[in-house]
Amino acid sequence: MQKYYKPQNNLVSTKKTFISELKSGDYRIINLGGTEECGKNMTIIEHEKSIIIINAGAQFSAASMPGVDYIIPNIKYLEERKDKIKGIIFTSATLEYSGAFPFINEKIDFPNVYARHYTNTILKIRSDNKDIDYQNEFVPIEEDMDLDIGDFKVRFFNTEQSTPDSLNISIKTKEGNIVYLSDTSLTGDEQLNMFDDGNKTLCLLADSLNTEVGGDSFKLSQIKDELKKVFAKAANKIFVMTFANNVYHITKILELAREMNKKIILDSQSISDIIAAAQEVGLIGNISDIVISLDDQNKYNSKDLIYFITGEEGREMDNMEKILEAGHNGIKIENGDIVIMATHPIIHNQRAAQNLKDLISRAGAKIIHYKYDQILISQSGTSEDLNKIHRKLLPKFFIPVAGCHYMLRVHADMERKIGTPENHIIIPDNGMLIEIRDDAQRIANTREKTDTETVVVDGNKIGKLHNVVLKDREILGEQGVFFVISLIDMRGHKLKKSPDLATRGFVFLKESQELLVGARDMSKDIIEEYLSKNHHIEIEDIKSILQNQISKYLLQKTAKQPVVIPIIIRV
Repeated sequence: MQKYYKPQNNLVSTKKTFISELKSGDYRIINLGGTEECGKNMTIIEHEKSIIIINAGAQFSAASMPGVDYIIPNIKYLEERKDKIKGIIFTSATLEYSGAFPFINEKIDFPNVYARHYTNTILKIRSDNKDIDYQNEFVPIEEDMDLDIGDFKVRFFNTEQSTPDSLNISIKTKEGNIVYLSDTSLTGDEQLNMFDDGNKTLCLLADSLNTEVGGDSFKLSQIKDELKKVFAKAANKIFVMTFANNVYHITKILELAREMNKKIILDSQSISDIIAAAQEVGLIGNISDIVISLDDQNKYNSKDLIYFITGEEGREMDNMEKILEAGHNGIKIENGDIVIMATHPIIHNQRAAQNLKDLISRAGAKIIHYKYDQILISQSGTSEDLNKIHRKLLPKFFIPVAGCHYMLRVHADMERKIGTPENHIIIPDNGMLIEIRDDAQRIANTREKTDTETVVVDGNKIGKLHNVVLKDREILGEQGVFFVISLIDMRGHKLKKSPDLATRGFVFLKESQELLVGARDMSKDIIEEYLSKNHHIEIEDIKSILQNQISKYLLQKTAKQPVVIPIIIRV
């Protein structure tokens, strides 16, 4: 296929990490991400001459990482063993499980991809949108399918249709099944029959995100009914905030819009891409009769309008913030509007989500919130769901995955209560090597660890986390930047005119004239004094003196320390 832009990266250091060879007959399990954070889920299972990868997720960047788009797993271990990789399985299309795919794909030689048709389509769209090459064979998987992948016999199944892309997997061994569950939500005990294949469970790896959430999961039909009640009561516009890749929400809202004669406005390219992918695989039909453009929104009664407000995939709150601050694409939140927050925020975005709720409330809109209304869809089962699954499977060994350490520990406590011995449970960290040894008689933390240094996606670049760069960005974001622009006549050995000043994120120029006059006079004096004392002009020396003296002046006058950038133009 067409060759696209290659992301710049330095994922692999020249020094190879020493890790002991896996003993024949044993199984090695490594979580390269997803056991110390929410997101970045990536697990590898190694046996004999084969490695299969389960997921390659991204983590959304935190406020402490300005300019960073995503954090992705460190794949050095895989790059050093590319010849053993037999395929990569995706259990979900969400970014937490598949967002790193475009950035690691070439580095592991484009392995075969095993996922449901919808997920495969999304993976291709994400790569195309970033102009990144992919040469993989995409194998569409459906439930109750069995495949041989390298040395592994893999069965694909699911417990719930909360999303049309999710899969769970079971790897058959002579000692029992190694089961990986990313979708653990149950809406009925009959779903537990999915686990009946006649084999015992050797080792269970299961999602831990909702281990503290009690009660049963909501039934999908119940969620649609609740949304219908909200739509029926709407006296003004409806805004739906949901993850762009939450296809169930999207399909049900489109169905309701048609049933209730409402019109849909798609706010971003990301949700348009998701709908296009869902249409391609037959999940969504023709919607041209209910979707209208922003230009036509004023042609309809406001109570008949539903806006999907998603923002760029992974940053679902951004466009709503723009609407609340100054309007966005001609959209405004007004008194009497309804805002449906249908999915809970990622852990590190909870403060931002609370601030957003405050702003929505101040604008006069009513919030229908996932926490209090029965509209939440989650692949992660509640504590009740998980307890039923654990008691059904009764695994010999247990490894909690997909969550922060505390969530994993709570999940492990659940398994202990069932009676599983302490030495049969391992709470992993990223990069920890776990092995099932001695004909599956014991599970062990080998005390060896893969390279886990943080890898980030920063614009078009991929690489290790450089704290110095982030610190500079943090200072720029908090303190601002102050420019001193000067013209020096190199032949005449003089300053052509008083320096010009500019600032971003520091002070409002019109209200800080006294400060700026003082900074300009100081800059002029510094340059003229240097020129009078030095026959040979060193531009870098002038910049250094300006930076030092102006920084001290601004700190004294404002108690802030912006980044001072002197710009010298030679004429």
